[in-house]
Amino acid sequence: MKLKASGSFGLLIAASLAISVSQSCVHVDNTLGSSLIPMDQQYEIHTVEFDIEDIQLRMLDSLSGFSNTRMTLGSIRDEDFGLSTRTCALTLVPIADTLDFGKNPEFRSFHFTVAKDTISCSDENNARIIQNINVYELSEPLDFTASDFTRSFKHGDKRITKGIPVYNGSDSLSFDFNRAFGEKYMQISLDDLKDMDSYLKKYPGIVISTDDPVGNGGRINMFQLQLGLNTDYGSLTKDYAKLSFSGEYNGVRKDSSFFFILSADNMYNLDSLAYEKSMNSSYKFPQFCFNTVTHESAGKNVGRKGTLLYEGGAGLKPVVPAEELIRLVRSEIAQYGDPSQAIINKASIILPFEFPEDYKLMYQYPLYLSPTCRLSSSEGVTYASISNSSSETDDQGQINRSTLTYSPDITFHLQKLLSLKNDADISNYDVWFLPMSMEISKEESSSSNSMNDYYSALSYMNYMNMMYGGYGGYGSYGYGYGGYGGYGYDSYGYNNYMSYYLMSMYASGMNSNTNSSSSTVSLDKDRFFKAVLNAPGATNGRTPKLKVIYSVPKK
Repeated sequence: MKLKASGSFGLLIAASLAISVSQSCVHVDNTLGSSLIPMDQQYEIHTVEFDIEDIQLRMLDSLSGFSNTRMTLGSIRDEDFGLSTRTCALTLVPIADTLDFGKNPEFRSFHFTVAKDTISCSDENNARIIQNINVYELSEPLDFTASDFTRSFKHGDKRITKGIPVYNGSDSLSFDFNRAFGEKYMQISLDDLKDMDSYLKKYPGIVISTDDPVGNGGRINMFQLQLGLNTDYGSLTKDYAKLSFSGEYNGVRKDSSFFFILSADNMYNLDSLAYEKSMNSSYKFPQFCFNTVTHESAGKNVGRKGTLLYEGGAGLKPVVPAEELIRLVRSEIAQYGDPSQAIINKASIILPFEFPEDYKLMYQYPLYLSPTCRLSSSEGVTYASISNSSSETDDQGQINRSTLTYSPDITFHLQKLLSLKNDADISNYDVWFLPMSMEISKEESSSSNSMNDYYSALSYMNYMNMMYGGYGGYGSYGYGYGGYGGYGYDSYGYNNYMSYYLMSMYASGMNSNTNSSSSTVSLDKDRFFKAVLNAPGATNGRTPKLKVIYSVPKK
């Protein structure tokens, strides 16, 4: 027997079922499993913001002056900081294991050239000012164990250039050494080249600087240090010194020249350098010049009321003492639990600033203020970054022009501070803020000789195939070295079209260059920086702060 619901009775049953189903779907039991969570794994989350009351201005020291990428020279005078200078010292090392000057050698020229990297000014109007370039010979070899970039060099007081070179900041730096200096380098003997120590005792190198500006302003110039080497032809393109002379060889006077690599750490020949470069286009030659800085701001009471002045180079830097951070955080967490058991979920130091009245001055502000610890030991001083560079979400200290703040994260550092014992050397955990810049490096590499030969062979084979229908083949079908030759497309007139098309492709491949560029964020101790940050107690209320999100076990 079959039953069938009909009319209003059937609709009533359907509505009742729909209501019961909908009610059963939305019911959620939030207490399910709550009794299974151990009490010592339940945490309370707190967010707190402190005013940082103790920020000190200190001079940067003990940072290495050696550079593998650039040489820096120039000077800038600022109304607040006074004079700051950049000076570069480097060696001139021959790219050959033997130097044969022949008989009765005669000096021709000794030329120095380096390609422009970039410039840095306190005022954009100084970008093309004329600066005198001062070049002197070092009095003693560089001490590679003394790497502090605030050191000075001992050098002679006589210029070793032909006249006084000048530079306007727009192109490469080139000048000629004078005859006396060039003829000295023509006395290099085999004994001098037996090792670097022997060579540098006799030929210690040069030091380059500029005249100091009379008034406010000036310019810092940065030049490329890495030797420019075309690996296809084994020729030098930039950043070298060239000693030209004439000498008698087998009774015949000939013009010749020797090249010198700038600040190489040892003796190298061109073949070994070319091989390394051909294997890896991003390979950096072992060149290390020494860039130094000086600052008149040392020991001065610089700044304005309610502000902290940030200076580039080895100049004044704001430092937040570790004791200040510990004092603020421990007293807060102690209200809810044991500070040693707390978990720091996120911690940031917020350094606000005001937009300058002249918007053009914003270019003087560093792109990054990277939080760093200065670790001092018997072996020396090391600056270690405390931001989590492996995290894409952590703020590395990049400037935020919308909120007018630097807000670097120091999460792991603050967690470490909470675990320190009372007898720890707290000063090693003070937070310094070092300037970082985005550096863009460009690499250009041409096609290799082997590929050039390959393309040339293909072009020649294709030409012979077009003209003779199969180079070296048997009969009209060309079953030999030349492939199919006249068989097939030849009779329809396609061979010429395909030949010219392929040859154009080959030519394109033979002449192609590969250009690539990469950007990295790195420490910038060369450029001029001047940032006006808000100090503790700023009248507008935008003061330096420590913002912390932390968790403590539930009691």
